[in-house]
Amino acid sequence: MKTIEMCPNCGLEVAFEESMRHAAICPRCENPVSPRFITSSASAPLTLVSRCGLQPIALACGTHTLGRKSAKSTATFQIDVPDLFMSKRHTQISVMEGIGGALRVTVRDAGSSNGTFVNERRLAPMEEVDLYTGDELRMGNTSFSVVMK
Repeated sequence: MKTIEMCPNCGLEVAFEESMRHAAICPRCENPVSPRFITSSASAPLTLVSRCGLQPIALACGTHTLGRKSAKSTATFQIDVPDLFMSKRHTQISVMEGIGGALRVTVRDAGSSNGTFVNERRLAPMEEVDLYTGDELRMGNTSFSVVMK
C-alpha cells in the first residue's frame, strides 16, 4: 500500500510503500520523511527534549552518534536528526553508569562543520564535556534540553 507524506523539512510530498516508512527519504532535501528516532523508554536514563517539536530522543547507556541522513553518505550513525545544518556524523553522546549507580554523560563534537554547542559554548572539534540535567545542547539549528533520571 502506497502512502504519501509531506517532508517535515522542505514540504515536498513523498510517496513510499507503508512497509518502508522507516526508510523513506525525501529526494529533495535527503532528510527522513518519518524521522527514525529512538523512542522514549521508561528505562532510559537520559532524554533529549527538542525545542523545535521533534520527538524526544531517549538514550540508554552506551555511546550514541547523532547526525543527518544522506543518501550519498556512507557514514554510520545511530540517530538521524532532520536538520540540513547537521553533519552526517555530528555529535557523540556517551551515557555511562558509574559506581553506586551515578550517571555520567559526556558529549563530543565529532568534527562537525557547524559545531556542537553546550549552553551556547561551541565545543572544539573532538572536544568532550560533561552534560547535566537542564543543559542546552545545540547541533546545527536543532536545540535540545537534557533531562536525566
